[in-house]
Amino acid sequence: RHNTIALADEPSEDSAATNRTIQVASRQVTPYPANTISNAKYTPLSFLPVTLWNEFKLFLNLYFLLVALSQVLPALRIGYLSTYVAPLAFVLAVTLGKEGWDDFMRWRRDGEANAEGYLVLRLEGHGREGTGKAKGLSGSKGGKRRKHDRIAEIGREEEGVGSEDEPSARVVEVTKSAKDLAVGDVLVLERNQRVPADVIILKSIATDATVSEDVSSARSRTSEALMDLAEDAPEMGSTTAPVHEPTTATSDAGGEAFIRTDQLDGETDWKLRVAAPLTQSLLASEYLRLRITAGKPDKRVNDFAGTIELLPKASSAYDPPPSDIPQTTPTTASAALTIDNTAWANTVLASSTKVHAVVLYTGPQTRAALSTASSRSKIGLLELEINSLVKILCILTAALSLLL
Repeated sequence: RHNTIALADEPSEDSAATNRTIQVASRQVTPYPANTISNAKYTPLSFLPVTLWNEFKLFLNLYFLLVALSQVLPALRIGYLSTYVAPLAFVLAVTLGKEGWDDFMRWRRDGEANAEGYLVLRLEGHGREGTGKAKGLSGSKGGKRRKHDRIAEIGREEEGVGSEDEPSARVVEVTKSAKDLAVGDVLVLERNQRVPADVIILKSIATDATVSEDVSSARSRTSEALMDLAEDAPEMGSTTAPVHEPTTATSDAGGEAFIRTDQLDGETDWKLRVAAPLTQSLLASEYLRLRITAGKPDKRVNDFAGTIELLPKASSAYDPPPSDIPQTTPTTASAALTIDNTAWANTVLASSTKVHAVVLYTGPQTRAALSTASSRSKIGLLELEINSLVKILCILTAALSLLL
């Protein structure tokens, strides 16, 4: 008879404990930490206790404190009390002032970094519009208005049935501070701009002078054609999109971008980063269809593995009439993500490109925060040498007091 031993199942690579799944440009189901930077060593409540502990844990300061307290007793008093208290108080005041000023400057730099503004692409899905516009109307006029809006809405939805060229969402540019950025937000980064969080590069758009001239000339030709079209058909109304999405002529063919990582790993050489081939030619209005799977937060700055998926477009609200032609099931395209598709927090975009990137890790879960050790008080070699000499002096003083 053999006894079987049940072993605990190890977490698989696809488990929720090790991986995170992010829907791009959408509110995430799982809560993630805020994207705030805090390098301060103290809080208003912990400043005085922590600084005093750091000072008096040295035998040097503790010895002179005990000597100053002994002068309170008349039997042990030698000279004036101020000659013992004043030097110790002066040293403590200088130390506390220096620590307080340094921590205030750190808090100020953190506030500037957290308040820095970034351009975010907000994607608004095409929902039903005008359903609640006539709630304030009453009587037959309100009923006719609601009926007219409903008929127009049904007509628009029927026209959109089977239209694959219709954008999945409307793109609106908004400005957010770095501390308000959340996982899944799509950022627009430009040259010499700091990356506020760990991001995945979706698209790289060239902004060179030659490309700008080509784009401006193309836009002028397009505007002239639209004006001619408007003159020929005056009854047609014109619509303007909130954001002009870049065409393939303005997108970098390879999706290349260069970043500076000297604030992260100390290396001054620029590093090449590329956008995922699945998203380089994708319009910004289709970012809602993207889903990213990545590992848990890690402090390894030179290693990353993940997957990006392009989901099929959502089906229309109205089903098409049945047909004898067999329907094809839409498939999900996917591609692997590596370290070449990432840009970690505190790196700087160095190339003359405009980059669309999605936030993956924020705040304390970024590579920069995880690889940074907690700050501690530094002690110089001179202080350590004086501390050793004071120990010897204390031992000699105690020995002489016992002998005499």
